[in-house]
Amino acid sequence: MIDFSPKALDTSEVMAWAKAELGVEIKLFSSGRSLHGYGINPLTPEEWIRFMGLLLLANHPSKPTVVDTRWVGHRLLAGYAALRWSRNTSHYLQLPQAVQL
Repeated sequence: MIDFSPKALDTSEVMAWAKAELGVEIKLFSSGRSLHGYGINPLTPEEWIRFMGLLLLANHPSKPTVVDTRWVGHRLLAGYAALRWSRNTSHYLQLPQAVQL
């Protein structure tokens, strides 16, 4: 699971970036404010830690922010990752919807 920064890249760039930089194939979902990537294949605990570390290194100072690193940090501290599949308050614009490419 990846929580991308709002306005990071367009959807095709996000998918290409995940494949090239992280070595994973993802499905994208939009929650109205940002994009969320869900990996196709499960990761072992060791692969997950490496994956999260790569996400922390994803943002480059001279390029637009790609990954919400605060989300990654919180997930590493908690020891698990979860992304919302609800719209419980008006803060959320919509239920997550699959992005069609």
